[in-house]
Amino acid sequence: MAEKRILIIDGDFLAHRAAAIGETRTVEVKHIKSGKTKEFETRTAFKKFLLEKNVPYVESDYEYKDKQYPKESYIVEKIIKNTLQNLNDFTWADYTEIHLGAPGQTFRNYLPLPSKYKDNRASMIRPVHLTFAKELLTSKHKAKTYTGYESDDTISIRAYEESAKGNYPIIATIDKDAYQAQGIAILDWYKEPWKIVDISSLGDLYKDSKDKVRGSGLLFLCYQILCGDVIDTYKPYELSNLTYGSARAYKALVNCNTEKEALESVISEYKRMYPKTLSYVAHNQQTVYNADWEFILQMYFKCAYMKRNWNDGCNFWTYASQYGIEKEKYHG
Repeated sequence: MAEKRILIIDGDFLAHRAAAIGETRTVEVKHIKSGKTKEFETRTAFKKFLLEKNVPYVESDYEYKDKQYPKESYIVEKIIKNTLQNLNDFTWADYTEIHLGAPGQTFRNYLPLPSKYKDNRASMIRPVHLTFAKELLTSKHKAKTYTGYESDDTISIRAYEESAKGNYPIIATIDKDAYQAQGIAILDWYKEPWKIVDISSLGDLYKDSKDKVRGSGLLFLCYQILCGDVIDTYKPYELSNLTYGSARAYKALVNCNTEKEALESVISEYKRMYPKTLSYVAHNQQTVYNADWEFILQMYFKCAYMKRNWNDGCNFWTYASQYGIEKEKYHG
C-alpha cells in the first residue's frame, strides 16, 4: 500500500498568527515633561519621527503604552480557514491533524534550571483574539491537546509515529526547534516560496545573512544543547565560569562529519564548561548540590530535545547510544 501523506500542524503558531493578523497594534508615546501623547505604528517609527525633526532621542524622556485594536473575529476565522486550505493543497495531504499546547506546566517547568523556563511569556502581549482562535481550532477543526505536553513535543511524537508506519509525515510550523527532527519533513509557512524540507540524520549548521546560526538534524539539536534558546530562556552556560555563547557552540560543531563526532563534541564542551562540581539555587529556590557536567548536560538536553514517543524519557545517554556513544567511556 502506498504511503500516506500526513500533515501535522502546530496549532499554537497557527492560532497566534491568525489572531495577530486580526488586530492592529500601535504604540502611544508620552512626552513625560509636557504630558503630550501621540500614537505611532512602532517604536522605530517614533524614533524615525524624532530623527526627521532633528530632535535627539533620550529614552528617559518618554513613556510607552502598547495599544491593540482588534478587527472583527470573522477575519481571524477566515485566516485560519484559508491557511489550512492552502497547507492541505500544497502538501497533498491524505490526512491532517492540528496540535495545541496544553495550558499549565510541563516537565520542563520542573527542571532545576537556574532561571525559569520560558520566563519571558508573562511580559509578551497576547493578541486579543488568541483565545478565540484556539477555541475555533478545537471546536471546528478538531485540534488536539495533550495535558502536560507542549505542541512542540506532540507534533514530533506524531511525526515519528507516522514515519514508523511507513507514512510520510510533514510538520507545518514556523518553530526552528522542529528542524531537529531527523528523518522528518518540515514545512515553514513563513518562508516564501513554500518548500517541504526533508531533514537528514546529521543535518547541517550554517550562518544566515544576518550571521545568525541556523541548522537542522542532529547538528542543530547539539547546537541548542550547547547554546540554548533565548526565546525559551534557557542558557546551558549560565552556571559556567567560562565565557560561552553562539560563536563557540557553532565552532565546536560546524566541522563534525558524523553524529558521533557531534555528540562527542557536546560532551567535550560540557566538560570544559563544568570541570568541577558546583552547587546553585534553582529558579524554584531549591538548592542543587554537587551538580557535575553530566547532570547539567542531562538537564539542558531535556530542554532542547523534542520527544519522539509518548514514553520518551529525554535521556541524553539513551539518545546518544544509538550513535555508538557509551556512557562509561566519558567518566573519570
